[in-house]
Amino acid sequence: KKGEKSYVTRTEMVATGESKANTNDNNNVNVNNNHNNSNNKSFPYYCCAISFQPFESPVATAPDGTIFELMNVIPYLQKSDVHPVTGRTGFKTSDLIKLYFHKNKEGSFICPVTCKSFTDYSHIVFNKISGHVYSREGMNIMTQGSAPYSDLLTD
Repeated sequence: KKGEKSYVTRTEMVATGESKANTNDNNNVNVNNNHNNSNNKSFPYYCCAISFQPFESPVATAPDGTIFELMNVIPYLQKSDVHPVTGRTGFKTSDLIKLYFHKNKEGSFICPVTCKSFTDYSHIVFNKISGHVYSREGMNIMTQGSAPYSDLLTD
């Protein structure tokens, strides 16, 4: 129908809770940058969920896709076993997955398959075995065809 849109905006996704991360198959996890911070707004994907500052050594948890700066989450884990975002108990260092973001010549984070820069609106996915970070589009390219999924950077 005229005037109806065939998409959901970021604001609508956050309002309905559809932006929460989940696993989309056994090895891939959607990055979750829509945490419940004090303003209930999302923050950039390149920031730690504890400090809200840009990360240098990113690690993440599956299946929720929360990204942390390693130097922030280790001291936190020494004091508590509660996940700082989800509240799940039993949170430990073995739950952390080292992430490998790729950059272009300008220093922007990119998908290594599509070579497109990530934005605050990019759907970002990481492989929980290799830790490599891709755009959802890049992941779709890698999973097309009859061959089973393989991580193009490690296989």
